[in-house]
Amino acid sequence: MKKILFILATLIVLSLTMTTAACNESEQATAPNFALLISDEANAITDFDHLYINISSIGMHLSDGTGNESGEWLEFTPDITQVDLRPLLDDNAMTIWSGNITEGQYTKVFIYVDDAWGVLTGDNESDTVEVDIPSNKLQISRPFTVNNSSTTAFVYDITVISTGNEHSGIDYQLSPQIAKSGADQPYIEVETED
Repeated sequence: MKKILFILATLIVLSLTMTTAACNESEQATAPNFALLISDEANAITDFDHLYINISSIGMHLSDGTGNESGEWLEFTPDITQVDLRPLLDDNAMTIWSGNITEGQYTKVFIYVDDAWGVLTGDNESDTVEVDIPSNKLQISRPFTVNNSSTTAFVYDITVISTGNEHSGIDYQLSPQIAKSGADQPYIEVETED
């Protein structure tokens, strides 16, 4: 009887060990290998209480290894399509998409923006100003590598600049900041608001 109980106990321990190992392998297999975060360089953002951008899609260029444009292009819709840039100053960043993409070296990241508008400091929420996005897209050429052994977190830094003067009125425009963007940038993740 003791021998049977010992065998049963051994089988239970082995079963639990195998189940735990299978769960760990499953978690590793489904872990995202890429995350795209949005951040904001200060510049004219302090003129705003809120500055919203509506993102329609993200485009990324996978190099073919020779440095030319013949590599694969990926395009996908972000998980979060509307972002308020105001809370994303300095190292603050928000993840707008994470998932698994093709391994390799990427050379460019595009963010396609439908529109952008803001509420200036001291104005009512109903008083909004439009923010210009040249060609309705932002582009950064900054090489980075994605592999399945870890998550590559690419911080895409956007800034708003004032383009007007006191005679023509103040106009604003979005611009990507390559020096503050990339897979090597420090960041503090900011949770999304419901």
